[in-house]
Amino acid sequence: SQSGDGESTVLAMLKAEYQENKEEYDDAVKDYEAALAQAKAGLAQAQYTLELKQLALEEAQMDYEKKKAVADADYEKAVLGGQKAQTVYQTTIKRQEEALEVLSDALEDASGDIDLLRTLKAYIKEKYNKPGDVYLGLVHRLDRPVGGVMVFARTSKAAARLSAQFSKKQSMKCYAAIVCGEVKPEDSLFDYLVRDEKTNTTSVASETAQGAKPARLRYRRVAKKGGKSLIDIELQTGRHHQIRVQLASRNMPIYGDQRYNDTAIVGEQIALWAYALTIEHPTQRTQMRFISMPRGKAWDEFSDELTAMLSGVSIAYIDEDIIVADKPYGLSVAIDDGDDDTLEGRLDAAFGEVYPIHRIDATTKGLVLFARNANSRNELMSCMREGRIKKFYTCEVVGVPPKRADTLYGYAVKDAERGIVKVYDNPCPGAKEMITAYRLLSENDGTSTLEIELFTGRTHQIRAQLAHLGNPILGDDKYGDREMNRALNCREVQLTAKELRIERDGKPTIIVKR
Repeated sequence: SQSGDGESTVLAMLKAEYQENKEEYDDAVKDYEAALAQAKAGLAQAQYTLELKQLALEEAQMDYEKKKAVADADYEKAVLGGQKAQTVYQTTIKRQEEALEVLSDALEDASGDIDLLRTLKAYIKEKYNKPGDVYLGLVHRLDRPVGGVMVFARTSKAAARLSAQFSKKQSMKCYAAIVCGEVKPEDSLFDYLVRDEKTNTTSVASETAQGAKPARLRYRRVAKKGGKSLIDIELQTGRHHQIRVQLASRNMPIYGDQRYNDTAIVGEQIALWAYALTIEHPTQRTQMRFISMPRGKAWDEFSDELTAMLSGVSIAYIDEDIIVADKPYGLSVAIDDGDDDTLEGRLDAAFGEVYPIHRIDATTKGLVLFARNANSRNELMSCMREGRIKKFYTCEVVGVPPKRADTLYGYAVKDAERGIVKVYDNPCPGAKEMITAYRLLSENDGTSTLEIELFTGRTHQIRAQLAHLGNPILGDDKYGDREMNRALNCREVQLTAKELRIERDGKPTIIVKR
C-alpha cells in the first residue's frame, strides 16, 4: 500500500506539472496567435497604403503624359507660328523694297523736268564709276517749290529701314517758314486733310469725310517783323501740302505760296524750307542730324533770326547792340547757372559772346535781354539799376486776389538749403526788399489771370510773393499746391515774361512783346 500510495503521489505531481505546462503552452499559443493577427493586420495596412501610393503614382504619370502632350502641341504651334511670322516679315520687307524700287524708278515730274532723284543717280554713277543702273531709294519727299534737307538710301535694305523710321515717327523733320498774319508764340495744330487728285490740292475737312487723314504739327514763333513772322515747325505727320494747308486755314499763309496764299505775288518763291532732319543711320545705328540754311529774298530779312534758330533760340528783337530772346520752359538763362545747356550758351554759339542783363527762372518762359558788346552791357546795366528797363509778365494763379490791382511790398530771405525764398511783411536781418505790382486781367474757373510788373528783381520774386498773398501760381509745386496742380494736369509753372520796355538816353524806347 505504501508503494501504491507513492505511485499515486508521483502521478499527481506529474499531472499537476503537465497541467501547468499546458497552461503556459496555451498562453504562448494565444500570444503567438495575437502577434500573428497583429502582424497580418499591419501587413494588410502596409499593402493597402502601398496600393494607394501606386495608384497615385499611376494617376500622376497619366496627368504628366497629358500635360506633356498639350505642351508639345503648343510648342509645335509656337514654332509654326514663329516660322509663319518670320515668313510674313520677310515677305513684307521684300514687298516694301520692291515698292521703293518701283517708286524710285517711276518718279518723274509731270512737266518732264529733271528731278533730284535722277540727278543724284547720275552723280553717283559718274563719281563712283558705277556700271549699269544705279540704285537710289526715295524714302520721303518735299513739294517741288520747297527746298531743304532730304535723305536717300544707297541700298534697298537701307531704304526699308529709313522708310520704317519715317512711318513710325522715329525721325524728326523741322521746317522754317515765313508766314503772314497774326501768329501765336507757339501752338500745336491738328486737322483732318483731304487731297483732291484732280486739282492736286489739299483742304481741311471733317473726320468723317471720305479719304480724310489726320495731320499734326507743332510750331513756335522765332521772330516777327514787318507784318511777317519766322516760325520753326516740327512736322509730326507727312500729308500732302500739310504745312501749307494747316497754316493757311488759320489765316497764317506762307509767304510766296502761289497755291494757298491769295496775296502771293506771281514769281515769288515760297518761304518754306526743310532746315533740319534727324535720323538713325540704317546700319551703324547712330543718330545723325543734318542742317541746311535757307537763303534768298524773303529769308535775308531774317538772317540773324535764322542763325539763332539753328542754335535752338527764338529771337523777339535784335540789333547791333541788343538781343531779346524768347526763352523756352526749362532752360536756364546764364552759363553761370552751371547747366550744360543755357540760353546764353546757345546765343554765344550763334553770335559770339553775349551778356545777360537780367535773368528769369528756368521754369519761367519768355523774354530775356542780352547785350551784344561790352559798351551795350554797361549802358543796359545802368538802365536796369535806374529802373529804365520795365519788365511785364502774365501768370495764372489759384483763386482770386483780394484786390483787382495792387502793389505788393515784402522782404525776401533765401533759404539756400531748401532752395526757396521766404517772404516777410517787415524788414528782418538778411532780407532784401521786393516790390511787385499786379493787375487782374480775368477771373476763370477757380483761377485768375494776372499781369505783373516787377520793380525789383529777387530770386523767385513773383512766385514767392503771390504765394504769400494766398494766390500761388498754377503749376508751381515749390510754392503752390502740388495736389491741385496734379488734379488739373498742370505740370509747368504758368508764368511768362511777356513784355520788355527799354529806355536809353538819346535813343527811342524799344518795346518788345512776346
